[in-house]
Order: sequence, then structure tokens, then C-alpha cells
Amino acid sequence: MKYWIGVASKDHALRGVKEGIAQVCHGKKAPLARMKSGDWLIYYSSVKTFTSLETPGQRNKKENQCQSFVSIGRIVDDVVYQYEMTPGFMPYRRRVEYLPSNQIRDVQLLEVKDKLEFIQRNLSNWGLILRRGLFEISLHDFQLIRDRMTKSNNTNIATAMVAESNRSSISPFVNNESSNNDNERMVYDLTQDDIACSASSRCNMNVIKKQKKLINRK
Repeated sequence: MKYWIGVASKDHALRGVKEGIAQVCHGKKAPLARMKSGDWLIYYSSVKTFTSLETPGQRNKKENQCQSFVSIGRIVDDVVYQYEMTPGFMPYRRRVEYLPSNQIRDVQLLEVKDKLEFIQRNLSNWGLILRRGLFEISLHDFQLIRDRMTKSNNTNIATAMVAESNRSSISPFVNNESSNNDNERMVYDLTQDDIACSASSRCNMNVIKKQKKLINRK
């Protein structure tokens, strides 16, 4: 079992929770194929909405910033599949069982930054790690974030969610159904330059304009 962090704007991460899917790195297959059934995935969001990336300067506005871990779930199988979101754009996806949003809370990066191993081992360029779109983390980092995300719940979700990995009975996860409504189809992956907290980050406007053009074809 491995543990991963995916990067997406919060609105796209939460739409992924609703539909029970994960999509990263502009819909590429290779990153998703690294994850196996039973692995755990946490989404980090630097901004609240994907649209805030379309105009230079918008993503750095305080009201657009998120910089939080916003969802957590388990990879349910080993299938990497394609889905046609718009004509000519067929990103790859994975099926994920997420904890319901009402059973977790957002955890700001600043709350755990000083204790996360992937940051402490890369103090000079940890922002670049987030720009990968998907990367593996240690059990220590997973447990730290998981416990912070679930500690406000009255039930012991933090323990139950791991035990549930080996059970087939009642699940604490969201019962997800993918939407067939074209108006609800979104680009779930965050551009690799969507890191407001990294001083070295720049907005990749060419990629964003291309994705915006695809979305507007609906």
C-alpha cells in the first residue's frame, strides 16, 4: 500500500469526490498508472477555483487562495480508463472511494508544513514537488494529514478508514456515480504551475488557454 498527494483546484477536487474519480497532470495516463488498488490519495489545492488561473494575478489574490488538503480517498481498482470530456479531449481517470466531505475538514498546509517529511527533506524547493501534480508520500505524512482532516469528527474515522480497506461490508465512503451531464464535466487536474505558495511558480497561460478552449466547445 502506498500513499499519494494529487494537486487540483478545490472546485475540481470536490467534483472528483462527487463523481468518484481522480484525474491529474492534464489527464495523463502514466501518473495514474503508478497507483494501485488499495492505495490512498489526498488532494491538495492551492486555489479555490480553476477559473482563477485564467487571468494573471487572480490566483494570488487572497480570496482565491486555498493552500489546503481538501479530500481523501482510496483507489478501488487497477483500471486506468479514458473519458471523453469534450470533443478531442479524452483524459485518463481512476476510480476512487472518498470519505464524505461532511466527515472531514480542510487542513491548511501551514498547520502541518513543519512536520511533513516531503517538505522538510526539500526545504529549498518543496514548492516544485507540488508542481508534479501527483507524488508519493510517506506513511508518516499520510497519517499526519489524515488525522488532522478527520480529528473533528465524533467517530474514529481515522482508524476505521484504514480497517475498511480489508472489508467488504458497510463503507464510510461516498457512494459515487459519474455524471453524464456534459455541463458538469470539468477538467480535474491542476496545471503543474498552479502553486500559489511557491515563489518559483508561474502561470502556464498556454496550457490554461488550451484547456479553456476545449471546455468552451461544449
